[in-house]
Amino acid sequence: MHVATISDGNVISVYVKLKESEKFALNDTEDVVLGSKTAEVTVTGDIMGRPLDHLDNLLQLPHGCGEQNMIKLGPVIATILYFSITGQLTDEISEKAQGLMEEGYQNELNFRHTDGSYSAFGNKDPSGNSWLTAFVARVYFLAEQYISVNYTHISECLNWLKSQQQEDGCFKNVGSLIHRELQGGVDSATALTAYITATFVLIGDPQYDDVINKAKTCLGKCTEPESSTYTKAQCAYTFTLLGDTEKRTQLLKQLNTVAIEKDYKGVCCFPSLDIGVPDKWEVYRYSGI
Repeated sequence: MHVATISDGNVISVYVKLKESEKFALNDTEDVVLGSKTAEVTVTGDIMGRPLDHLDNLLQLPHGCGEQNMIKLGPVIATILYFSITGQLTDEISEKAQGLMEEGYQNELNFRHTDGSYSAFGNKDPSGNSWLTAFVARVYFLAEQYISVNYTHISECLNWLKSQQQEDGCFKNVGSLIHRELQGGVDSATALTAYITATFVLIGDPQYDDVINKAKTCLGKCTEPESSTYTKAQCAYTFTLLGDTEKRTQLLKQLNTVAIEKDYKGVCCFPSLDIGVPDKWEVYRYSGI
């Protein structure tokens, strides 16, 4: 049995992971006011059940520059996909999400360069940004399931990204990204290539198979000892999409060697990329977006 107690000053939350049949006693804390105790028990078979409560709050109107707009549009896509897959999508949520997607899609086109790439301020910037352009292509593709998206806008992104691929298969990191938190822990050409390659694989247009095959040469660097934890995690996801179970297994074994397991929940965490901040943690998620 694993137990975790988390307090925000007013409410004490106790998370219990029971294996098969076990008894659990909830002991009083020392500073509880007499007669004020109440308890609520929630049981879920889904580890993501509670964290995903009120997920519809992520449905916010996309606005701002090319990066800010995507910060809002991405979660809208993720939310409607989750509700669709889990059978929780209502007409109300669907209608709201589709309206926001339409708005976000049209807004983002304002930051499209004439060569099909994207950046924070569009043609006012010297060039498009590699990571943002891949993210836009991925979100446009996923949005196609719910709204009308001109596939030309997706293929233009992919054509521009293809033009940024080098002889060794890696993609050049072109342009600037203001909101660097968007790209998570991308810290190398290999990690960037893994993310962009995943975009090509997810979209699945056969005319870009040569781009994907060429990128595999660059992705071979993922397993090198100097590759960061984030790079290995991103590469493991990309190799999963590619169906390369051998590479994926190798990377997951390497990740397990640095994983730190929290006893109370069995959740694996990984040391922060910022080794100067020992108390900071990064939990890596394998996400379709």
